[in-house]
Amino acid sequence: MYLAAATGRLLPDLLSSFLKRYPHVNVKLLQGTTQECQNLLERGEVDLAITHPLIQDERVQSVSLLTENMFLAVPPDHHLSNQKKVSLSEAAGETFISLTKTYELTETTTNMCRQAGFSPNIAFECNDAEVILRMVNNGLGVALIPEHWWTYPDHRWAQSSEKREMPVYLPIIDHYSKRVVGLSWVKARYLTMAARELRDFTIRYFEELNEDSM
Repeated sequence: MYLAAATGRLLPDLLSSFLKRYPHVNVKLLQGTTQECQNLLERGEVDLAITHPLIQDERVQSVSLLTENMFLAVPPDHHLSNQKKVSLSEAAGETFISLTKTYELTETTTNMCRQAGFSPNIAFECNDAEVILRMVNNGLGVALIPEHWWTYPDHRWAQSSEKREMPVYLPIIDHYSKRVVGLSWVKARYLTMAARELRDFTIRYFEELNEDSM
Protein backbone atom coordinates (compact mmCIF):
# COMPACT_ATOMS: atom_id res chain seq x y z
CA MET A 1 0.00 0.00 0.00
CA TYR A 2 1.04 3.60 -0.60
CA LEU A 3 1.23 6.37 2.00
CA ALA A 4 1.90 10.06 1.24
CA ALA A 5 3.18 12.31 4.01
CA ALA A 6 3.91 16.01 4.42
CA THR A 7 5.72 15.39 7.69
CA GLY A 8 8.62 13.02 8.23
CA ARG A 9 9.72 13.07 11.85
CA LEU A 10 6.45 11.63 13.19
CA LEU A 11 6.63 8.61 10.89
CA PRO A 12 9.51 6.35 12.06
CA ASP A 13 7.95 5.39 15.40
CA LEU A 14 4.49 5.06 13.85
CA LEU A 15 5.60 2.84 10.99
CA SER A 16 7.95 0.69 13.06
CA SER A 17 5.13 0.04 15.56
CA PHE A 18 2.72 -0.75 12.75
CA LEU A 19 5.09 -3.15 10.98
CA LYS A 20 5.81 -5.02 14.19
CA ARG A 21 2.11 -5.77 14.43
CA TYR A 22 1.50 -6.24 10.70
CA PRO A 23 4.78 -7.59 9.27
CA HIS A 24 2.98 -8.84 6.16
CA VAL A 25 2.17 -5.29 4.99
CA ASN A 26 4.47 -3.55 2.52
CA VAL A 27 4.27 0.23 3.00
CA LYS A 28 5.65 2.51 0.29
CA LEU A 29 6.13 6.08 1.48
CA LEU A 30 6.01 9.17 -0.73
CA GLN A 31 6.81 12.56 0.78
CA GLY A 32 5.83 16.00 -0.42
CA THR A 33 3.89 19.13 0.45
CA THR A 34 0.27 18.90 1.58
CA GLN A 35 -0.87 19.94 -1.89
CA GLU A 36 1.32 17.29 -3.51
CA CYS A 37 -0.02 14.66 -1.08
CA GLN A 38 -3.59 15.71 -1.87
CA ASN A 39 -2.91 15.45 -5.61
CA LEU A 40 -1.48 11.94 -5.18
CA LEU A 41 -4.48 10.94 -3.10
CA GLU A 42 -7.04 12.29 -5.54
CA ARG A 43 -5.30 10.65 -8.52
CA GLY A 44 -5.35 7.30 -6.72
CA GLU A 45 -1.56 7.03 -6.56
CA VAL A 46 -1.63 6.65 -2.76
CA ASP A 47 -4.17 5.14 -0.39
CA LEU A 48 -3.67 7.44 2.60
CA ALA A 49 -2.10 10.82 3.31
CA ILE A 50 -0.75 12.35 6.52
CA THR A 51 -0.64 16.12 6.18
CA HIS A 52 -0.69 19.44 7.99
CA PRO A 53 -3.01 21.18 7.79
CA LEU A 54 -5.85 18.74 7.15
CA ILE A 55 -6.98 18.29 3.56
CA GLN A 56 -10.24 20.17 3.09
CA ASP A 57 -12.15 18.61 0.20
CA GLU A 58 -15.68 17.19 0.07
CA ARG A 59 -14.39 14.07 -1.71
CA VAL A 60 -11.85 13.39 1.03
CA GLN A 61 -12.38 12.08 4.56
CA SER A 62 -9.96 13.69 7.00
CA VAL A 63 -9.46 13.06 10.71
CA SER A 64 -7.30 15.02 13.11
CA LEU A 65 -4.43 12.99 14.57
CA LEU A 66 -2.51 15.57 16.53
CA THR A 67 -2.87 19.21 17.53
CA GLU A 68 0.68 20.26 18.14
CA ASN A 69 1.96 23.29 20.00
CA MET A 70 4.64 25.39 18.37
CA PHE A 71 7.65 26.64 20.34
CA LEU A 72 10.24 29.36 19.91
CA ALA A 73 13.73 27.86 20.12
CA VAL A 74 16.35 30.39 21.30
CA PRO A 75 20.06 30.14 22.20
CA PRO A 76 20.87 29.41 25.87
CA ASP A 77 22.19 32.95 26.41
CA HIS A 78 19.36 34.71 24.52
CA HIS A 79 17.61 37.62 26.25
CA LEU A 80 14.32 35.65 26.17
CA SER A 81 15.81 32.39 27.43
CA ASN A 82 14.80 32.94 31.06
CA GLN A 83 11.14 33.49 30.25
CA LYS A 84 8.65 30.70 30.85
CA LYS A 85 6.56 31.63 27.80
CA VAL A 86 6.46 34.26 25.07
CA SER A 87 4.18 35.97 22.64
CA LEU A 88 5.43 35.55 19.11
CA SER A 89 5.42 39.33 18.63
CA GLU A 90 8.37 39.46 21.07
CA ALA A 91 10.47 37.78 18.34
CA ALA A 92 9.64 40.35 15.67
CA GLY A 93 13.18 41.74 15.56
CA GLU A 94 14.95 38.39 15.64
CA THR A 95 16.92 36.58 12.96
CA PHE A 96 15.13 33.34 12.06
CA ILE A 97 16.45 29.98 10.96
CA SER A 98 13.93 27.99 8.95
CA LEU A 99 13.32 24.95 6.85
CA THR A 100 13.48 25.63 3.12
CA LYS A 101 10.34 26.92 1.38
CA THR A 102 9.62 23.47 -0.06
CA TYR A 103 8.45 22.35 3.40
CA GLU A 104 4.84 22.87 4.50
CA LEU A 105 6.03 23.86 7.97
CA THR A 106 7.78 26.92 6.54
CA GLU A 107 4.49 28.31 5.24
CA THR A 108 2.83 27.51 8.58
CA THR A 109 5.45 29.36 10.62
CA THR A 110 5.55 32.31 8.19
CA ASN A 111 1.78 32.69 8.49
CA MET A 112 2.10 32.55 12.29
CA CYS A 113 4.56 35.45 12.19
CA ARG A 114 2.25 37.45 9.94
CA GLN A 115 -0.60 36.89 12.38
CA ALA A 116 1.73 38.25 15.07
CA GLY A 117 2.20 41.40 12.99
CA PHE A 118 5.55 40.91 11.28
CA SER A 119 7.32 39.10 8.44
CA PRO A 120 10.16 36.92 9.73
CA ASN A 121 13.72 37.90 8.85
CA ILE A 122 14.91 34.50 7.62
CA ALA A 123 18.68 34.56 7.41
CA PHE A 124 19.30 30.82 7.07
CA GLU A 125 17.30 28.06 5.40
CA CYS A 126 18.04 24.37 5.86
CA ASN A 127 16.29 21.04 5.17
CA ASP A 128 17.56 19.31 8.34
CA ALA A 129 15.89 19.82 11.74
CA GLU A 130 19.01 18.77 13.63
CA VAL A 131 21.13 21.34 11.80
CA ILE A 132 18.56 24.06 12.54
CA LEU A 133 18.70 23.32 16.26
CA ARG A 134 22.50 23.26 16.18
CA MET A 135 22.50 26.70 14.55
CA VAL A 136 20.08 28.04 17.16
CA ASN A 137 22.23 26.57 19.93
CA ASN A 138 25.28 28.28 18.44
CA GLY A 139 23.58 31.68 18.56
CA LEU A 140 22.91 32.18 14.85
CA GLY A 141 19.22 32.91 15.29
CA VAL A 142 15.91 31.61 16.62
CA ALA A 143 13.50 29.07 15.14
CA LEU A 144 9.84 28.16 15.30
CA ILE A 145 9.56 24.44 15.86
CA PRO A 146 6.78 21.91 16.42
CA GLU A 147 6.69 20.16 19.77
CA HIS A 148 7.73 16.75 18.42
CA TRP A 149 11.10 18.12 17.29
CA TRP A 150 12.24 18.15 20.90
CA THR A 151 9.74 15.91 22.72
CA TYR A 152 11.11 12.99 20.69
CA PRO A 153 14.42 14.50 19.52
CA ASP A 154 17.05 12.88 17.38
CA HIS A 155 19.81 14.91 19.03
CA ARG A 156 22.76 12.55 18.61
CA TRP A 157 25.00 15.59 18.92
CA ALA A 158 23.49 16.36 22.33
CA GLN A 159 23.59 12.77 23.52
CA SER A 160 27.31 12.28 23.03
CA SER A 161 29.72 11.98 25.94
CA GLU A 162 30.76 15.59 25.42
CA LYS A 163 28.62 17.91 27.54
CA ARG A 164 26.69 20.34 25.37
CA GLU A 165 24.12 23.02 25.96
CA MET A 166 20.75 22.82 24.26
CA PRO A 167 18.50 25.50 22.82
CA VAL A 168 15.79 26.79 25.15
CA TYR A 169 12.27 25.91 23.99
CA LEU A 170 9.71 28.58 24.89
CA PRO A 171 5.94 27.93 24.73
CA ILE A 172 4.12 30.50 22.60
CA ILE A 173 0.95 31.83 24.21
CA ASP A 174 -0.78 33.04 21.03
CA HIS A 175 -3.87 31.01 20.10
CA TYR A 176 -2.63 30.50 16.52
CA SER A 177 0.65 28.91 17.64
CA LYS A 178 -0.49 25.38 16.83
CA ARG A 179 -0.60 23.08 13.87
CA VAL A 180 -2.96 20.20 13.16
CA VAL A 181 -1.69 16.96 11.65
CA GLY A 182 -4.33 14.78 10.02
CA LEU A 183 -4.94 11.56 8.12
CA SER A 184 -6.96 11.53 4.89
CA TRP A 185 -8.38 9.10 2.35
CA VAL A 186 -10.82 9.36 -0.56
CA LYS A 187 -14.37 8.62 0.58
CA ALA A 188 -15.57 6.84 -2.55
CA ARG A 189 -12.44 4.78 -3.18
CA TYR A 190 -12.10 1.21 -1.99
CA LEU A 191 -9.32 0.71 0.55
CA THR A 192 -7.43 -2.56 0.62
CA MET A 193 -7.19 -4.56 3.83
CA ALA A 194 -3.61 -3.28 4.29
CA ALA A 195 -4.71 0.35 3.86
CA ARG A 196 -7.56 -0.12 6.35
CA GLU A 197 -5.16 -1.72 8.82
CA LEU A 198 -2.76 1.22 8.58
CA ARG A 199 -5.59 3.78 8.75
CA ASP A 200 -7.10 2.25 11.88
CA PHE A 201 -3.72 1.64 13.51
CA THR A 202 -2.63 5.24 12.87
CA ILE A 203 -5.77 6.68 14.43
CA ARG A 204 -5.38 4.44 17.52
CA TYR A 205 -1.65 5.19 17.74
CA PHE A 206 -2.19 8.95 17.95
CA GLU A 207 -5.15 8.61 20.29
CA GLU A 208 -2.88 6.74 22.71
CA LEU A 209 -0.06 9.24 22.14
CA ASN A 210 -2.40 12.12 22.96
CA GLU A 211 -3.63 10.35 26.10
CA ASP A 212 -0.07 9.73 27.30
CA SER A 213 0.82 13.41 26.85
CA MET A 214 -2.04 14.64 29.05
